[in-house]
Amino acid sequence: MLLSQLNQLLEKHPDTKSVTFEYKGKPLQPAEYDHKEGVVKLKFREEPPPTVWDGTHPRQAEWDALWDKLVPDSGEADTPYGEAIRSLARLEHDYYNNGFCNAIEDRRITDFFQDFIDHLISFGAPMDGFERWMLTQEYSSCDFDSAAARRFNAIETFLLDYDGTQD
Repeated sequence: MLLSQLNQLLEKHPDTKSVTFEYKGKPLQPAEYDHKEGVVKLKFREEPPPTVWDGTHPRQAEWDALWDKLVPDSGEADTPYGEAIRSLARLEHDYYNNGFCNAIEDRRITDFFQDFIDHLISFGAPMDGFERWMLTQEYSSCDFDSAAARRFNAIETFLLDYDGTQD
């Protein structure tokens, strides 16, 4: 539908040299594009959902309050719950800031980061396939990708919904 409308518009204005797209008032760039046999194909990435990491999560205040209450300025947390929150934050930090370059060495997860994953698993967090996914990430391609944001958000939601029965 969009492409047929775009083609009709371009036919009316053949002198058009470029096209820009906007989503929610912001420029939107295609992730991929191709031009074959007079047809332009555009692929757009889904806009990532709000995350705790970028400070836009709907439950951000709740997350921040838990962090302030349960996670010390340095070192391990005093409770398994606090340590689960800290563990997730360490994984997110290395993904979003470093593209897992500190977490993966020689195509394996370092022991340091594996401990964070193991703690989240033992806490009951939804970590199915997390390690496998982690190993597919490449330093230069890590970004606020929708699939990654959904994966981290699922774990955050689990931790935010925790009712304290496991301590």
